[in-house]
Amino acid sequence: MMRKLLIIILLLVLDTNSGIIYSQKYFTVEDGYAYFINHPKSKGVNFKIRIPDGWEVQEANREPVVGKLVFDNNVFMILVEDLPTFISREESKEVYLSDQYENMILNEYSSRGHNPKILSSSINYLDGYPAELIKASFSMYHPWEDKTRSYIMRSWIIIYEDLVVMLQCMSPTKNEEYINIQSCNMAYSFVFLVDGYVSNYLK
Repeated sequence: MMRKLLIIILLLVLDTNSGIIYSQKYFTVEDGYAYFINHPKSKGVNFKIRIPDGWEVQEANREPVVGKLVFDNNVFMILVEDLPTFISREESKEVYLSDQYENMILNEYSSRGHNPKILSSSINYLDGYPAELIKASFSMYHPWEDKTRSYIMRSWIIIYEDLVVMLQCMSPTKNEEYINIQSCNMAYSFVFLVDGYVSNYLK
């Protein structure tokens, strides 16, 4: 079971396949926050997240990604995927603390020639839920410009009952200081919206 969970989470981190492109906006913006309520890709998870100045909220074009916030070449994504079983908050720490997960990420990125490196890993709390923050660096070749560029990726992984919710920010290395501040601000503003709140919001 542990390996199945790790593989599902790993696929969320590495998936680059295109999916359904939604022309309609399934989010609203109010008081500096983006609200994702009854989104067709959120699997029943409703949430809000703060929008930094200058960033734009967009629909995403691949299936696990519910939405994204974009600023120049920097992207902050919210992903949701099913897990094969219910996992409690306490049990989720066993997954986060597993060395297998980080090794699988390194092996997969290495197989793609991206020269990955895990820079840090720690347990944080987002809206009261344990979340593993993994910071990694990697390089990626862009054939259209015949250049290899370096990137930093931060992933906050939350096991939310029978789902995994991931907040993931990818940015060029040159933007490291600014994006570190903004991605943390967005991640720690993330709030799950319970049914009672959603009902009142939709009135």
